[in-house]
Amino acid sequence: MNRKISDNQTIFSFQKLAGVLKRFWWIIAVAVLAVGVLLYFYSNVVKSGQIDTVKTSLTIYIDSTDAPDSVKNDHVQEAGIMADSLSAIKSKKVADDANKRLEKSGIEKVSSEDEVPLILYDYATSKTATLQITGTDPERSMAIMKAYVESLNDQPQEILKGTKIKVMGNEEIPDGESGVTNGPFGLSTIKLAMIFALAVLAALLIILLLAMFDDRIWSIKDLTRMYSGVNLSGANKSEHGISVDSELLNRMEESMGVKTAAVVSTAKKTYPEAVDAGDGVFITGFGEYGKIPRNSGAVLLICKGRTRERDIELVINQLSSCDIVILGYVFA
Repeated sequence: MNRKISDNQTIFSFQKLAGVLKRFWWIIAVAVLAVGVLLYFYSNVVKSGQIDTVKTSLTIYIDSTDAPDSVKNDHVQEAGIMADSLSAIKSKKVADDANKRLEKSGIEKVSSEDEVPLILYDYATSKTATLQITGTDPERSMAIMKAYVESLNDQPQEILKGTKIKVMGNEEIPDGESGVTNGPFGLSTIKLAMIFALAVLAALLIILLLAMFDDRIWSIKDLTRMYSGVNLSGANKSEHGISVDSELLNRMEESMGVKTAAVVSTAKKTYPEAVDAGDGVFITGFGEYGKIPRNSGAVLLICKGRTRERDIELVINQLSSCDIVILGYVFA
């Protein structure tokens, strides 16, 4: 029995990949579990310590119902009044007036520039505008914007020209967190599925690398591609799934002029009394070659998924040095 490929080559096959996958399936389980733990930690420890911000908006418009006829339905003048009014929104007078209104309502006054309403407005053509505040308390943000609107209506008539700034419709106060969070761990179902899929893919890549460098024998097809020799596996298998084809073994003994004395396991953990090879034949463990008489025959026991290529090489060299003829092998 000799090696048919060079020492630095190995065989990669789907049988080997399937065998390694079966052996290391727990890597996938660990990857999925690790991702689950990290997501739990993120959603319950990291994200819980973060304060979510919400954008609260209020749409306003110029009402010219009580304005002079020269202003009514004059969209150019209305747009100009809106522009002049909004230009004062950051003035000290409007800010102080808005804070007084907030304090009367029992609401904390504006204390930073971030709480001053942001203006979304087309200065050229529109008599409407949108005020917006990004904050952690949408109810307070809405109260601030309404206080600013009331303060803008207290501007001199030289600016307002008989018009009033009003809120358009019933503005709803937003609730919940910003973004789509309709799945576990505060993530969307699609994102969650992609994260776990990437974890499984990473685990499969690790298993693929292990299979590429694995030198175990996983199939009889791989064994015959790597080594010459006679397959002596029998049809009537023992309780361990192993037996020897006695007729073929007898022919090999006659052609080689030796008598079989042992079945030699090539795996470091062998099956006790696993092979039924006839009277006078015994199983010897890995490396116990001293029990085999010199100038006798031996059959190698190749164990699926446990025998390594280097183990086969070691057994072949050791048996050759002890003048023991290898008649063939059984695969199980």
